[in-house]
Amino acid sequence: MLIQGNLVDRPLAKLALWFIYALCLTFGVSILNAVVIGNAAMTGSAMYLFGVISATVLVINGMMYLGGGPNSNAVSPEVQDPATRFLRRLPLEVRGKLVRIEAQGHYLNVVTDKGQALILLRMGEAMAEREGVAGLQTHRSHWVLLAGVSAHRRVQGKDFLILTDGAEVPVARARRDAAKGCGPFRSSGVIGASG
Repeated sequence: MLIQGNLVDRPLAKLALWFIYALCLTFGVSILNAVVIGNAAMTGSAMYLFGVISATVLVINGMMYLGGGPNSNAVSPEVQDPATRFLRRLPLEVRGKLVRIEAQGHYLNVVTDKGQALILLRMGEAMAEREGVAGLQTHRSHWVLLAGVSAHRRVQGKDFLILTDGAEVPVARARRDAAKGCGPFRSSGVIGASG
C-alpha cells in the first residue's frame, strides 16, 4: 500500500509518513516471519528488513511524488473542465460536442454530435457534474446545450425547443422563463407567443 491523498503538502512531512509506514510494515513482516517460520526475528535481520522496506517505500513513493502521481497536488486542466469530465463517461466513439441529455429511469441518454449512449447516472448527478456548462434543464428529464437550440415550437399551449440534431425537447411551465433566454429567443420573445 502506498500513502495516497493530500494528507500533507510538505515534502518533509511526506517523508516522515513514509518512514512510519516502513516501520509499521517491518513490524508486520517480522511478526509474520515469527509465526510462519517459528523463531523471532533477530535484531540484525529486523534492521536489514527495515532497510529493504524503507528503501522500497522511499523509491516508489518518491517516484510517484516527483512524477505527479497520486501524491501530487497537480490537477490537469482536463480533469478540472466539467464538460470533459462528464464526457469521459461515454464510449470513445460517441464522445463529441454535447447536444442534450434525456433521463430514462436510472439511465441517461446522452446525445453528442457523434452519436448517443446510455449511461447509468441520475439526472441530478449529471447536473452537478455539468455545473458551469452553458446549458439549461428544460424539464425534469431533459437538459440541452444552449448553443444547440435552433428553434422554438408551441403546440396546444406547450413549449418545445428544437435542437440542432432535430430533437424536440419539452419545456416545463416552471422553466419557461429560463428558456426564454436561450438560443434564438433572447431578442424575439418567441417562447411567450401563443399558437
